[in-house]
Amino acid sequence: MTSISSNTSGGRYRAPEFEVTVTPSATELQRGQDTEATIDVKYLFGGSLAGANVTWNLLAETYTFKPAQLGNYHFTDSDDPTLF
Repeated sequence: MTSISSNTSGGRYRAPEFEVTVTPSATELQRGQDTEATIDVKYLFGGSLAGANVTWNLLAETYTFKPAQLGNYHFTDSDDPTLF
């Protein structure tokens, strides 16, 4: 006889209380280029978050362009110091 068991734990669902919308001034940037963004925050039940403290973090990661139809070509960023 085979026996299978599993332990699970589940937290209680908590509905989101507010929504954050970030609208950048540009959709694409070059490394080192300055940018600005408009940030709109609102409670989902209608109120505003005017004057609220904000903590933010920006993450970036390396991206390599490798389209399947151009397998014999290599695209690199010649100004990227991590490539040398």
